[in-house]
Amino acid sequence: MKRLHRVLVGTDFTPGAVRAARRALSLPLAPAATVELIHAMPRIAPRAFEPSVKQAAMAALDRQAAGMLRREGGSRLRIRKTLASGPPAEALAREATAHRSDLVVVGPRGGRGLPDLDLGSTAERLLAESTVPVLIVRRAPGRPYRHVLVAVDLGGSSEEALALAMRLVAGGACRITMLHASDLPLEAGIRLAGTSAMEFARLRERSRADAERFLAIETKRVKRRGFAADWELSDGDARSVILTAARRLRADLVALGTRRARDRTGFLIGSVARWVARRAACDVLVARMPAN
Repeated sequence: MKRLHRVLVGTDFTPGAVRAARRALSLPLAPAATVELIHAMPRIAPRAFEPSVKQAAMAALDRQAAGMLRREGGSRLRIRKTLASGPPAEALAREATAHRSDLVVVGPRGGRGLPDLDLGSTAERLLAESTVPVLIVRRAPGRPYRHVLVAVDLGGSSEEALALAMRLVAGGACRITMLHASDLPLEAGIRLAGTSAMEFARLRERSRADAERFLAIETKRVKRRGFAADWELSDGDARSVILTAARRLRADLVALGTRRARDRTGFLIGSVARWVARRAACDVLVARMPAN
């Protein structure tokens, strides 16, 4: 399995950011991998305070990087420290793209690690800004991921999430459950068009059969990669289906894909990924579907 060569970790020096950095170190990193530790410093006024604030921020970066190296016990890991300026989400997305990072790792917000992120938080804005996959770390990383729930979208947006999830976990020690929420597309429109109950039932059954075939094929593919794998098909809205399954299965990571879609503020519009990232109790991996 291809290991990670470059991981970017956003830090504001809070407990949540420390957890994110520890999780980054526990991921399957390639020999001599680079972990970039980045702190984005807002533009401050009056400017007379800027040099002292920068000096304090750089000292904090040095301390956190030193702690990460001690935790690694002298490995060949390289830590690159970056002090950026401007809004944190924009800075993280910019650095991740510029350095072709494999992954961006962040805490949810301010170290609280609680569900339901505030609108405007760095993590949520990053989901809208970043073309690089984002891992939001909520739990203390005491061990590698053991059970990953992958939300499968038949439209293809979950392919990148599944591929990356398999890179983040420890082979046979991890189970991967693929989940699809069977919610017939345009259901309300179909009903309004005067479709009979019998015909609607046939459409739903056909949709479920297509999903079952796809899930069975994908599960076999994952098993061939050496993972324990199974699949589930549930009726209902994807957001509630994913969260309910994650709690029931005690998943420690939920992985899902999303397409780029923004409103005027830059937030993802009606996104399942945004909803799950805000409310899941476990870590969440969001991967963007590659542009055509």
